Amino acid sequence: MKNSSYIALSTPYYSFDPRGKIIFTLLMCILPFLPLTWYAQSALTLFVLVLSLSQIGVKNTMRNIKVILPIMVLMTLLMPLQGRGGEVLWSIRGKAIITMGSLLSWEKIINRFLLLSLMCSLLIETTKSSDILLSLRFFRLPYSVALVLSLSLRLIPTISDTFLEIRDSQRLRLPNPGEEEKKKKKISSLLPTLTSVLVVSIKSIASTSEALELRGYGRNNKRTSYRTLKSVRKVFPHFVLSVIVPAIIGILLLYWR
Repeated sequence: MKNSSYIALSTPYYSFDPRGKIIFTLLMCILPFLPLTWYAQSALTLFVLVLSLSQIGVKNTMRNIKVILPIMVLMTLLMPLQGRGGEVLWSIRGKAIITMGSLLSWEKIINRFLLLSLMCSLLIETTKSSDILLSLRFFRLPYSVALVLSLSLRLIPTISDTFLEIRDSQRLRLPNPGEEEKKKKKISSLLPTLTSVLVVSIKSIASTSEALELRGYGRNNKRTSYRTLKSVRKVFPHFVLSVIVPAIIGILLLYWR
């Protein structure tokens, strides 16, 4: 069972310093909130999509998009509630349903949500959770906060793996394999699986708490770590690139009118 979302590949982004990746991710997540045109927003999202495809592959990128697809569909259904200005594009019995204003608002929200999701997924899947924890400590984030973030990153794949294991074990107990196809179509059939996952997750809280206590969490002694990050001098070009690249992209997009 995995304890993080890390995917072991050998693309250039993996060799990038984790502190530089955190800076790059934060700056890239700020760019879509600049006053950009709709085509500049779309170009920025396309750039992040190509970056994700080239670094973690088509399969992993499509899986990440599939996870957030229901939310994007919900945003699309709520499009008539977003912005009422501009030309009426679709109306029913004289009542405006979709206007140019609502369409542009929808495009902006979708682009922002997709970009933030892809950038965060790219950071998590190309960086070990221990390196993320050390990087957050490097930026003087309190250890308790950094630990919570690190445990959260581990929790997502752990719950996912637990769900798959319980689901597979329940399938094996079915007397008729063909019955599974009928059960899959019923949302109610997921309730026993989700209940089991919840029980396992609650039980894991105690073991996690005991593990932290045995490792001396909460003591006032100075903390040490088996893993260490490279000195800033050795990876200084990574820090420069993590700032310059988003800055150049932001300037180009701001002047793209």
